[in-house]
Amino acid sequence: MKAKDVLILGLFFIIYLFFPSVNPTTDSWYYASCVKYGSDLFSPHHLLYNAFMYGLFYLLELTFIHVEALSFMQAINAVFAILCLFLFRSLLQIIGAGISQIRGCILIAGASFVFMRFATDNETYLLALLLSLVASYFFLSDQCKHRNGILFSGLLAALACLFHQIHFFWWMGFFITIIIYNKSLKALLQFSLPALIVPIAYYLVVKIQNDQSGTDAFIQFIFYEYFQGVSTSFSFEYLKLGAINFIRSFVQLHGHIFLIVRSNWLFALPAVLTLLFLFFGLSRKQIIKKKQTLNREHRFLFIILFILQLAFAVYSFGNAEFMVMIPFLLLLIMRSMFQLNWKSLYWIGAAMLIWNFSYAILPSNKMQLNADDFLAAEMKKNKTDLFIIQNSQRLENKMYYQLGIIPGNMLRSPFSYNERGKSLTDLQNIIEQSLDKGVNVFTNCLNVGALDRSLMLSAEINKAFFSNYKISKFDSTQVLNNSYFLFQISK
Repeated sequence: MKAKDVLILGLFFIIYLFFPSVNPTTDSWYYASCVKYGSDLFSPHHLLYNAFMYGLFYLLELTFIHVEALSFMQAINAVFAILCLFLFRSLLQIIGAGISQIRGCILIAGASFVFMRFATDNETYLLALLLSLVASYFFLSDQCKHRNGILFSGLLAALACLFHQIHFFWWMGFFITIIIYNKSLKALLQFSLPALIVPIAYYLVVKIQNDQSGTDAFIQFIFYEYFQGVSTSFSFEYLKLGAINFIRSFVQLHGHIFLIVRSNWLFALPAVLTLLFLFFGLSRKQIIKKKQTLNREHRFLFIILFILQLAFAVYSFGNAEFMVMIPFLLLLIMRSMFQLNWKSLYWIGAAMLIWNFSYAILPSNKMQLNADDFLAAEMKKNKTDLFIIQNSQRLENKMYYQLGIIPGNMLRSPFSYNERGKSLTDLQNIIEQSLDKGVNVFTNCLNVGALDRSLMLSAEINKAFFSNYKISKFDSTQVLNNSYFLFQISK
């Protein structure tokens, strides 16, 4: 690698490693708890992630180096992120991209919001993405007569599925490509046979940790998330949400941005710089210079991978987290079809980096973007009272990670009850019984905050449910200079 490549990758590594989120996601707190306490190490949706991280963490502990599990896992994900960019660089080289185009593509992929957010937090997606990128490297290398590339590709693609199930669609993209273009039974068997490690691994986990056995238990464990009622559809609402999150794969769009700028007008400067850099990038002549004559098989592979992964993300309620690979695949498709103006790529990538660092990574590292600490303190102070909490799972996971106990005085919001198909009457009965016994009942579900998808979806249901009660403000805190209330519920 030349000095410019090292500079770009080094810049991203500094950002990923030294600006971890202090506002971890619900899952991030959960995975950190699993590793910290050595519990729930095998999760159906991402079978080996917790166990792998626990192994690394335990090895570190053996050296008498003691670090927080969450910080350790965030740092490891920063390493995975840089390795993803390095593998992406290798893929671009295989398909014939020039060095300047490669740097521009790395700048855009590394600065994409969906990638940056996971590179600075503790989620399961980057290790699985890394394995799929390595699998792609061997798959493309095999087309260039790399010995046993198909075999290694099949093994790594299957292993990626064990770290997150969504990479089944990446594996399927390889499989379809081999059938259409290779038309060789040997190649198909070489690729497919290593996939046996997936059912074998699931079977062993079910056998070891479950009391039940048999086909039903095996199937229910593999598809646990969907047996739990995860919402899936191709409805208009899902398509709309998928389109929004597709855009958010590249740039952060959130109501917090307005609050951040309002709290300090200096935060308006990155927006001005972003627009200026975008103008320079998009105003150049011939952003797309000419068509490519690349291997059609490679082009087909990138397109089918993109379609499969994006379609499943949309089907899964437009899940933004399932789009982590989209910037990489879209850039590979574009480069496989056209010569790209590398100067435009540089300007656009720099614009994305300025925007996403200023309005996503830096605030998440330096500011408290939620009231979880405030709510946790209130719950510890009023242990006999009942709390009905928006984002209760995140707060529960955080308190479990910090204290080693799950609070018994917290319930989900009315919206969450409704979303999971539970009767709101059950929640109402619990509140009524608690009030009759003289128990204080509090909620944070009636706050009107930033333009946040979860708040917009839940506001109407929560408001309608609590309209039957008297509401009074009990206590408050500040989140981004906005008042955030804990409300008391009474008859």
